Amino acid sequence: MQIAHAIGKKAAMAMNTEHRIQLDSFIELSDRCNESSEDLNLLMSIIESIEDYHRAIIRESTYYTIFTRASSDEAGFFDEYERLDQARTAAHNLMLQHVSMLNNLARLHGMQELYPDEISEKAPMRRQVADAALCLMEEIIKNRS
Repeated sequence: MQIAHAIGKKAAMAMNTEHRIQLDSFIELSDRCNESSEDLNLLMSIIESIEDYHRAIIRESTYYTIFTRASSDEAGFFDEYERLDQARTAAHNLMLQHVSMLNNLARLHGMQELYPDEISEKAPMRRQVADAALCLMEEIIKNRS
């Protein structure tokens, strides 16, 4: 599923595309990590954290879209929505930490940081890092074999 469909056209258009993690740089890093199963496992963990964040966005957005009009239990709706929002925030925070780890791994292997801008849990950097990570996932999907 493409990100534009997953988070809506308006949100996808708002994605800041100048802050990116280039797929070519990610592939180069994975090539440089090839002799270390520990580093390769770390790369997989980083990708999985981006997937988890993406999944949390989908769950929260979909729940809201489906149950906003259909829910007769308003309190139950808001309780579940709050739980999903907290889960999305936690996944976002973990993904931010993993992007920092990605940069550290790149430096360890003699490369420049894959995400060279500031990584912070504060706006607007928080959103920019997320957009860059989600764009990386989009590129991986587009270039699948």
